[in-house]
Amino acid sequence: MKNKNLMIVIGAVALIILGYFALREDAEKKPTEHNHSAMGGGEHAGMSEMAAKAPDFDILKENEIVPFNTMQKLDDEWSFKIVQFVPAGTVSTSGDGVLGSVSDAETNPAIKADFYQNGELKHYQISFQEMPGMHSLKAGQVYFVEMHGYEGFKKSGDEFLVEALSLTIGKVK
Repeated sequence: MKNKNLMIVIGAVALIILGYFALREDAEKKPTEHNHSAMGGGEHAGMSEMAAKAPDFDILKENEIVPFNTMQKLDDEWSFKIVQFVPAGTVSTSGDGVLGSVSDAETNPAIKADFYQNGELKHYQISFQEMPGMHSLKAGQVYFVEMHGYEGFKKSGDEFLVEALSLTIGKVK
């Protein structure tokens, strides 16, 4: 009886070890995939990924002071407007680009920018101050913004407002 139990234990351990090595070998063969959908859907690329492909974007303006909720012209066709600010940003898991705030504390400030082509809303982008270089770029997106700071923070009812934001504005090639 002891020998039979010992053989079962040894067999189980051997299967576990063989399974571990088989799974490890399989994982080494597969390319690593990254899912960036937590940033509101669409295609995403961090600044470091974009910088590795140097000709893919241009920085047009750095530390540009932009008024909140005011249309900003980018070229003859494109404009953008910062439509939402939250001090402790979270993104809706539904993929609809809705920002929430877990508190009034300024721990993870974020903005939502709407981009317009010839006055028609084409897409949005979310930018977190504490995650510079992480952009929620969409297919067909021509410009992007990156938040660096803000002035005039206040809460009005359920909304958070700022007077102006410091942004980097770039163009995707």
